[in-house]
Amino acid sequence: MRIIHLAAELSPYAKVGGLADVVQSLAKECSELGHEIEVILPAYPFLKKFPIPSSFKLTLLDVPDRSFERDKIYGYPDDVQRFARFSKHAADYLRTKSYDVLHLHDWHTALLAAYLPRSLLTIHNLSYMGVCDPSLLHELDVAIEDEFRGEEGYSLLRVGIVKSSLLTTVSKTYANEILHPQYGYSLSDVLKRHQNKLTGIVNGLDMSYWNPATDPMLEHHYDAVYPEEKQIAQSHILEKLGLQPTTKPVVAAITRLVWQKAPYLIAAALEKTVELGGSFILLGSASDPETEAFFLELQKKYEGSASVFFSLTFDEQLSHQIYAAADLLVVPSLFEPCGLTQLIAMRYGTLPLVRKTGGLADTVTDGINGFVFEDPSVTAIHAKLEEAFKLWEHPEEWKKLQSQAFATDVSWKRSAQIYLSLYQRLAQTADSV
Repeated sequence: MRIIHLAAELSPYAKVGGLADVVQSLAKECSELGHEIEVILPAYPFLKKFPIPSSFKLTLLDVPDRSFERDKIYGYPDDVQRFARFSKHAADYLRTKSYDVLHLHDWHTALLAAYLPRSLLTIHNLSYMGVCDPSLLHELDVAIEDEFRGEEGYSLLRVGIVKSSLLTTVSKTYANEILHPQYGYSLSDVLKRHQNKLTGIVNGLDMSYWNPATDPMLEHHYDAVYPEEKQIAQSHILEKLGLQPTTKPVVAAITRLVWQKAPYLIAAALEKTVELGGSFILLGSASDPETEAFFLELQKKYEGSASVFFSLTFDEQLSHQIYAAADLLVVPSLFEPCGLTQLIAMRYGTLPLVRKTGGLADTVTDGINGFVFEDPSVTAIHAKLEEAFKLWEHPEEWKKLQSQAFATDVSWKRSAQIYLSLYQRLAQTADSV
């Protein structure tokens, strides 16, 4: 099959979050299975500066208004207009091409479903909708339908939900959650009406990129056969970060410090870890001044501590080293469509401590390959940390959990086959293009 992905991000070259990793690794997996894959991105100027090797075709599409000739992917007042025009321009480009399936990712490319047939739209995070004025749809020659208007007004994501042939989201639990207003917000109504075309498919990892046995960003390698080597990696990173050796767990958080990720629970986990005698490593960047100020104040509180390390930025290499060094990774999200950090943690023999929601609920089982709590409260995360620290005192039981985390299938193999079956359904309904 000829499958075309359209997205705003692609790891590692144009990356803001997990969307970039998913597009890259799913495209790679399907390409390796023998399918013809093309990924289309806006022609960001920073991507034009060097060749980009990949196992699939990558097309950088210039938009005539030059609105993508900026330093960042997002963060501009006209983001919705920019990506809507990119979708229209991509549709014009694709009318001259042959394809079996268009795979659209999130609100950035959802509008394409209004122009071309056989589209599958994946909702990676429903809280970002691409809200727009109807005049934008008129400008871009989209015939407005009654279903395009909801409580949020008009949005590119709503148009995509209505017009796409099939819908997916990135875990089974999240697919059920978004049918209710708590998680589906103003889009729960239109999702219920189109529930028959919605499938939840959990994300996977690029297993060659995320591999503690070969990871070039690590100085000390290990795997499930020799997990004791993980302690060497941990000692090295603790020394590098100026933290003292410890006989208690090393706890980490690697995240964007946004509301969804429950930064107040991350702070609570940090303080409880220190109280229990453990070490805590935080790698995370805040997107709003208030949250950044809160964590800068917390950093100041622990300044000079030999058991706490802060890095309030994004650092790809350091993130790999922290996954290797940590014993526990806390992911206390208020909602989480899928989450990749808990999958990476298990791949690196680090036990995830997560809240039971979305993809976290689908991939982590309490007492089997990690620790799970339900209530998004300080009391609940404190109690679960205490439980984890108590288990640490029983090395054989801890090693059993670690072994089961290592053994968890976090690859794309199963999920890619589900996507391919959906692609096949769309391809079979095709007229010649």
